[in-house]
Amino acid sequence: MRAPIRYGRLSGEQRGHTYTMVFSRLCELGQAKVVRCSRTISSTTDLIAEAEHLWKTEQPGAKAGRIAADWGCVALLCNPARKIPEDILNEWAKRVTNEPGYGKVSQTKEEGCLVSKDGVLRIPWPRLVEGDAAV
Repeated sequence: MRAPIRYGRLSGEQRGHTYTMVFSRLCELGQAKVVRCSRTISSTTDLIAEAEHLWKTEQPGAKAGRIAADWGCVALLCNPARKIPEDILNEWAKRVTNEPGYGKVSQTKEEGCLVSKDGVLRIPWPRLVEGDAAV
């Protein structure tokens, strides 16, 4: 898929000092991969569990139940072709409000806020590399 990504911060020794890919609203579209959630999301509990597992993969040393650090966070990207239940969005917003350091994502001033206070990633929905259709 094509998404607005660029090289971000330099990772530590545990990840071999490689660069982390980050979203950016000011860069050209790069190629990325979409990975489905492990389970179907039908409730806020499902969504939060998936986010916590994703963060544990991103930062293995993180305390259980975390979804953010002072350098990044798990955020939602809502498919514009689907109706997301309001209760899930509201409960997600409540969850991110209680997360220490949530939404502190390195970015340039020109980009504006990349993650909303409600925990939603502010980028366009990704496109397929071939054919440019929405993912």
